[in-house]
Amino acid sequence: MRALRLMTLAVPQAMGLAPLSTAATLKIVDEDAMERLGAAFGSAAQNGYTICLSGDLGAGKTVFSRGFLRAASGDARMRVTSPTYLLDNAYDGRDGLPGDLVVHHMDLYRLAGGEGDAYVLDLDRTLAECCCLVEWPDRLQAQPAGALGVELRLDDACRQVTVDASALAGDHPWREITEGLSGDEALFPS
Repeated sequence: MRALRLMTLAVPQAMGLAPLSTAATLKIVDEDAMERLGAAFGSAAQNGYTICLSGDLGAGKTVFSRGFLRAASGDARMRVTSPTYLLDNAYDGRDGLPGDLVVHHMDLYRLAGGEGDAYVLDLDRTLAECCCLVEWPDRLQAQPAGALGVELRLDDACRQVTVDASALAGDHPWREITEGLSGDEALFPS
């Protein structure tokens, strides 16, 4: 009976289907840990990939993005600032990103949420052709499809971060990274 149950649990993965768990919740204790979390995903950045960063003001969305961009570029000193007033900071080969990788780091906090907002940012083209980090995605009329969701919440002396890869294809590298996050005490000590 036990062998049958183990086989039943392994069948979806053996058949190339998505594993059962596509989300992880972590307690992030400091800025370095938040950067390491962003770096875990930045190391697999590709054009056409999107991360939606939502949550409390000051919870670490830009710190996550800094870790992401530093890992994507291989430059641990890369200057990454919040795009709050510009709405969109774009990074490419001139900033040390490899090949044709272009990363747009958007902060939509100041947007009203109308149809024109997506037009001004040329969002359809940008999401399709570039890698995007979208802070405050709830300001858009519709969330980007096929995006990794990262929700950051202030929780006393730490941040509670939920990473949700359920919208990603089963073979997406960020899905695999998310599945590996559960209980990763060495990388994100609690």
